[in-house]
Amino acid sequence: MNSRAILIVVVLLVAALGGYGISRYQRTSIDTPAEENDSNRETAHLIAKLVKEDAKGFTITMKYPNFGLAAIDTAITAKIDEVILGFRPYGLDNTDTDVPYDLSSVYDSTYIGPDIVSARLAISTYMGGMHPLTDIRGLNFERESGRELTLDDALKLIDLSLNDVAKKARSELSKMLEGSFFPEGTEEKRENYATFIVNADSVIFIFQEYQVGPYAVGPQEVSFQRRK
Repeated sequence: MNSRAILIVVVLLVAALGGYGISRYQRTSIDTPAEENDSNRETAHLIAKLVKEDAKGFTITMKYPNFGLAAIDTAITAKIDEVILGFRPYGLDNTDTDVPYDLSSVYDSTYIGPDIVSARLAISTYMGGMHPLTDIRGLNFERESGRELTLDDALKLIDLSLNDVAKKARSELSKMLEGSFFPEGTEEKRENYATFIVNADSVIFIFQEYQVGPYAVGPQEVSFQRRK
């Protein structure tokens, strides 16, 4: 077979594969100016990351932050890749191309402090049904070591016990949500307070969809002043 014939075969093969919805994968990053609370702009700054994939039965659009700190950025990227890896098999199995599955994320509340970096990541998953489900995650890391913060670290920052936090959360949310309040979501259990973010002045505990109220009320938050 001559070179011209080989070229024609390759072109036809690529066209055929494209017709079967071969996904297009792209990861990009955009450096953005550091926030005002960044004490060292040369070594830590916000980087907007994007993973995008379009296929016949699903779409993926994952926006997430990096901070220009190698260990922390590696840990965050690994979390994103794990979510994508868990979703893609379901997307590939989806044969109803009129209702494609969707995985997406956005982030906000980014904080770059002298000791901690933090952001809130909202991951939305749609695999049929009435509405997507959202999973809120706190991305909280010790800046120097790259260690991910735990609930115990959060409690130390506000100098309170889990019991103290649970009492305040139950009091505030019961007043706010009234008859829609699900009290079991504020019980003194570590898993109920595993999601939080940190900024210069406070630690904010986040309660997931359905945790403290029906879907209509959405995720809820209770804030505590930092003591350290």
